Amino acid sequence: MRPGAGYRPAVGTGSQGGAGGRAAGRVVVAAEVVAVAAAVAAAAGAFAPWHRSGRRVRSGAELVGVAEELGLLDGAAWATLRAGWLVLPLLAAGAVAAAVLRRRVAALALAGAAGAVALVVGLVGASPPGARWGASATAAAGALALVGAVAGGVARRGGARRRAQQRSTSTATSSECSPAPE
Repeated sequence: MRPGAGYRPAVGTGSQGGAGGRAAGRVVVAAEVVAVAAAVAAAAGAFAPWHRSGRRVRSGAELVGVAEELGLLDGAAWATLRAGWLVLPLLAAGAVAAAVLRRRVAALALAGAAGAVALVVGLVGASPPGARWGASATAAAGALALVGAVAGGVARRGGARRRAQQRSTSTATSSECSPAPE
């Protein structure tokens, strides 16, 4: 056997058994779990108490219905908020489905989008007098989903960059160990 023929350096990438890649993979999974759970909590916040008018306490979904009946949702900004409110549960459900199917990038993207929508809608809902805890909770869950999605994306990108650097180092190391062509 010629010198260096079977030599393969140990490289710390996730699926190849190194510690560096596994740690980055765990961070991505943890961020995905946080982001998806927060997106689901934000979508559930639609049914929490958002506002009190008189003796009646209304959820966010009821407020959107009342505002539409009264003709208050006019203009592009209100149309955007209404569309965001309607799409929030779909984004959260999509994030859950992507997480179950282990499509991490899709789960992080959908959870991040749901978080952004929930944050904006929750902040708008928490601003008027008489607002209840549901709007603030939706905004907080949206912020958490957004932070989790960004953290997962950063960790995933950092892990990919590390793997690429380790592959190039591995190639350079293995070519240095093999004998020179004759």
